[in-house]
Amino acid sequence: MPSNYQQGDVISLTFGFLDRPGVGNFQIIRVLPVNEKGQRQYRVRGADGRERAIEAHQIRSRSKSLSEI
Repeated sequence: MPSNYQQGDVISLTFGFLDRPGVGNFQIIRVLPVNEKGQRQYRVRGADGRERAIEAHQIRSRSKSLSEI
């Protein structure tokens, strides 16, 4: 399954995390393998510096500005 996003892309999310809202931009740090449900996964980093794993369906859109991270 090809990836729609690449390492370095800046995205916004459709959800929040338990410890932080999903507001703002997140940079894709690494493209991960497809999971058992057939969803592409990504490792992302937000403005707080924490890395998280997300699935492709959780991405709202690609952002244009790296300076907002």
